Amino acid sequence: MHNGSPYVSYNTLIDRFKLNSRYDEISGRLTLFRGTQIAVFIVARQAAIINGLISRSDYSVSSVNGDILIPLDMANDLVNSFEDRTPIVIKEDPKPEPQPKPQPKPDEKITITHGDRITFIVIDAGHGGKDPGALSKTKNVREKDLTLSISKLIAEELKKNLKDVEIILTRETDVFIELEKRADIANSRLRKSGNGIFVSVHINASLSDKISGIETYFLSQNPTNEEARRTAALENTVIKFEANEGKGKYQDIDYIEARMMTTQIQKESEIFAGLVQRSLAKNLKDFKDRGVKRADFFVLRGALMPAVLVEVGFMSNTEDVAKLVQRKYQESAAKGISDGIVEFINYYNESLK
Repeated sequence: MHNGSPYVSYNTLIDRFKLNSRYDEISGRLTLFRGTQIAVFIVARQAAIINGLISRSDYSVSSVNGDILIPLDMANDLVNSFEDRTPIVIKEDPKPEPQPKPQPKPDEKITITHGDRITFIVIDAGHGGKDPGALSKTKNVREKDLTLSISKLIAEELKKNLKDVEIILTRETDVFIELEKRADIANSRLRKSGNGIFVSVHINASLSDKISGIETYFLSQNPTNEEARRTAALENTVIKFEANEGKGKYQDIDYIEARMMTTQIQKESEIFAGLVQRSLAKNLKDFKDRGVKRADFFVLRGALMPAVLVEVGFMSNTEDVAKLVQRKYQESAAKGISDGIVEFINYYNESLK
């Protein structure tokens, strides 16, 4: 027990199930693995990845006197996933007998919630601070300013349509935030009692000033085509602004395979991207619909939830930029993305019934 809640020491798991382990004190990331089976826990987080599936708890993974404590429900998820069906039992401090719940009054409404329902949305305005993003041909329009403006409008739209869902912006001013931190802002809000979604807003660029249009991406190590690979490479150059760029954290194979990539998330993100793109194209009819694509964006890697990256036009195309600096086009883009988000949430929550 820890602070009155049931926990299991990671050493207990290692000894009982003959696991290997690796712990990074800087990131608080604990990896437990045996053969091809792998689980990743992060200190102070209530979500983990166990063999490609998300495990969530009401309690956070904790570090106490050099020991890493895993919430009991997460530990049992690991046990079940690693093919040992014997649950871990905490014998001390038995739970008190449950008290009968008070019955509702005849006129009182009963709200039923599902543990996996989407309870928050994180809108990530791409770039910011010392990272301007792509620049227009005249250099007087910066991607970071447009993405912030559009992201704020998306948040306003969502607040009007989703009263019971928390809307979070990764940045509300012109500040620089590392890529990994953006996803971690979302992960920090994951709970047993609720799920979330992550949307990163960007504006593309190309060597050709003829290319224009809108497209939506979901995470994959297998890009749709060479153009999709180049788009991801362009957005990933943000790491040159990060203080610990040389540490290779974005190239760590275990990080990629265990923390960012799950089949569950990828399938949900692909559906999410399709709905956002369809809605965006409906609202921005003056822009070419370039469809849904997949690519390896660093900003999406760490998100333990459905996540997409939206490219709202091309900074290298003067016509796209001329439209995107106008308030009405920004509002149309925001409305399109917002409507796609709402449609996905309705689809997602309905599938839980």
